Amino acid sequence: MSHSLLSNYTLSPALTNPLLWPLLESIGQEKRVIAGTQLFAANSEPQYCYVILEGLLRQYYPSAQGRERNKNFFREGQLAGSLSAWLTQSSCPYELQALEDSTLWEMPINQLRKLQNEKSIQDMLDKTTRELFLRNEQREAVLLTKSGEERYQWLLSNESWIAERLPQYHIASYLGMDAVSLSRLKAKLKTTN
Repeated sequence: MSHSLLSNYTLSPALTNPLLWPLLESIGQEKRVIAGTQLFAANSEPQYCYVILEGLLRQYYPSAQGRERNKNFFREGQLAGSLSAWLTQSSCPYELQALEDSTLWEMPINQLRKLQNEKSIQDMLDKTTRELFLRNEQREAVLLTKSGEERYQWLLSNESWIAERLPQYHIASYLGMDAVSLSRLKAKLKTTN
């Protein structure tokens, strides 16, 4: 990927350092996946992380009963993978899946680790860690302290792109409710507005 191609993409602040991309290009490659592609499985040690150039990915926890609980969604310009697996060099408890046909910049984690002392890589990891921490802390507070309606309103105010791009059952799982409850809530809000 040439640097001129990067100008076609909006990148998160963690990925905007101009010194970063020559390093990421030296170890990565473009990968196209179709919707439904599983990029890594739960309880495995991920081998790659990804910059999403186009598309949408989700992290989710599968249960033994076949239920899925959405942890996070990632869109264009974001880095996706398992930060905990990176930091602990171990398996992660969730899966990563493409929800849309996606174009990714795929990077082997073992190659990234070799570059971890580079200032631009440290900066990317630091900013990504902060971004994820803040996002997860805000969502956790909403999930633990707010009603279903307040959780949905929070989503519309803070992560409206999720409501615009995802099917209702994914949104419901992300908000800690079932799809029927979300449907009723949306209908109620529609009649009151």
